[in-house]
Amino acid sequence: LATKVDQNTKDIAALSNPSLLINGDFQVWQRGTEFSNPRGYTADRWFLDGDTSPTAKKTESGATISTGVAGTWTNFSYTFEDDYFDKLVGKKLTLTFKASKQTNDVALVWCNGINSESTEVYHVREQGFASRTQDTFTVTFEVKQKTTRSQIGMQLKSDKAGRTIELMWVKLELGEKATPLTPRPYGEELELCQRYYETSLPFGEHNDGTVLYRYRNNASAEVSPIEVGCTFSFKTQKRVVPSVKFRYDFDDTETKESTNAGITTKNFFSINTIMIPTGKALDISSWDADAEIY
Repeated sequence: LATKVDQNTKDIAALSNPSLLINGDFQVWQRGTEFSNPRGYTADRWFLDGDTSPTAKKTESGATISTGVAGTWTNFSYTFEDDYFDKLVGKKLTLTFKASKQTNDVALVWCNGINSESTEVYHVREQGFASRTQDTFTVTFEVKQKTTRSQIGMQLKSDKAGRTIELMWVKLELGEKATPLTPRPYGEELELCQRYYETSLPFGEHNDGTVLYRYRNNASAEVSPIEVGCTFSFKTQKRVVPSVKFRYDFDDTETKESTNAGITTKNFFSINTIMIPTGKALDISSWDADAEIY
């Protein structure tokens, strides 16, 4: 049986086009596993937006997205780097959102961007799903012009609260035929995600007692950690110089959060701006490096 399963997996992979998306099957959730009205990133590379209380959470099958208040919109989208999307101009693409069960809660699926005249344009905008119940939402389209801040996304219906979809995976591929998704190994997917965002602790938890760095000031006056070289390296080089946020305390007192890092590059950052009171120990517990597209 194990041999049969292994062979079937290889056969599916051989018939499947590569996906152009990172974390299309929602394996990686560095920021957390449940979000309420964030208007921000949830599963890595996936942005939840809405005008009133949308929610997203990790499930065994993938990601569940829900609307909040009736009459409000909820979008779930993925944004491309401009130079990457430029390579798709003139090509036919197939986009598939795969749900865990049939639903009629989807309003539309789209791919859009900003053209050279700073106007929003759609490469595709399919609203026909609103009148159908199904578990697979597929559109085929051609990218006919260059756009910046290009996205693919799905919008839920807004007529009532609690419109919901559990997505198993999303795939964008070259060609006019939808093929099955072949998942990447988790480690490979995580590394791709960490080019955009990286945290020192799994799942965005910052209160588990971890101490990444400690320095005690035994001097008679305040000194700065710069003297002891407080530097952290990223596991993956970032796409741009990231914004860094870190958390610290003095001898287990109230945890503080700061964005005031010293030198920051695509590969590391240093902390050299915290003054440690005499006789106190500085504990740095966690950090996040954000190079996402906003």
